[in-house]
Amino acid sequence: MQHMDGPLSIAARASAAPPNPPEPQPTSPALMDLTPGLVALRAELAQLLEEHALAPNTRRAYAADWADFERWCRRYSRRALPADPETVVLYLLDLDRAGRPPVTLTRRCAAIRLAHGSAHHPIPTSDELVRQTLRALRRKHGVAPKRQAAPLVTTLLRQVVTAMPEDTIRDVRDRALLLVGFAGALRRSELCAIDVEHLQENEDGYWLTVPASKTDQEGRGDRIALPRGQHQETDPVIALRRWLRLGAITTGPVFRGIDRWDHVALTRLDPGTAARIIKGAVAMAGLAPGRYSGHSLRAGLITSAVDAQVDDRTIQRQSRHRSRSGMDPYVRSRPSMRSSAAARVGL
Repeated sequence: MQHMDGPLSIAARASAAPPNPPEPQPTSPALMDLTPGLVALRAELAQLLEEHALAPNTRRAYAADWADFERWCRRYSRRALPADPETVVLYLLDLDRAGRPPVTLTRRCAAIRLAHGSAHHPIPTSDELVRQTLRALRRKHGVAPKRQAAPLVTTLLRQVVTAMPEDTIRDVRDRALLLVGFAGALRRSELCAIDVEHLQENEDGYWLTVPASKTDQEGRGDRIALPRGQHQETDPVIALRRWLRLGAITTGPVFRGIDRWDHVALTRLDPGTAARIIKGAVAMAGLAPGRYSGHSLRAGLITSAVDAQVDDRTIQRQSRHRSRSGMDPYVRSRPSMRSSAAARVGL
């Protein structure tokens, strides 16, 4: 079968065509937008970006930052969207006057940039005046690191766990939460996100699949070991098995809320509640709860492993860090006098 554009000559096609055919009218973008298929695709794209372009915590933080910028603009009768660079600069100066640190200012700029980019407006934070203002404010305040949570290293964790009661099912849950969080070097959000389906049990302990994390935004999943402990009171496997058995948990969230009648909920524990559990356990052991946070378990495992001279690659497999530089902020060891350079040169 011959292609119609092949043997059919231009003259033949012209004679077959009706006289003075109407010229085709260009399809306008507005008419294209009304096509049902495109409308559905646009809606699907919006949902995809809304749910998966940013990590949930980042999305919530940016939403709160943008809401703050909108409130400020209403207060001073400035336009928030689209905003001009001068508005952003005045907003940053007002935040600085209120004592907000440079890291907060940088994040507010990121939220403003995201809002404008999503609405296809020019990005005011790309203006050189905004960039210079941010640089000046950083130099004004310096870049001193913020206070870090103290690590619950192995010796302190044993002290905390020993001081915890074992009278109620809540006590059993809290002990398992601390020991699993430490052994897995887990962030509190990762700890609360564990499902029974993420656990694979064997004679040596559990393999835990962490489905997504701060260093795995695309959700490839990391598999880490939760091995049996050398001491019964700090064995994460014993603690986890006991909690799953007493809580009658066979599927879904592992760490769950418990009401005042000791009924185990079906819904997973909130990361904020997990942090309060850690602080409460620390206080029970006579330690200062203000020094510790939800990050203390993760920092504790990493610091303890460094102190035990575990090699970097082995630690990074457990902590899911991609590099030593990413892991370094979690190492809270104090330098040893005997390991300093001056102690090794034969003085």
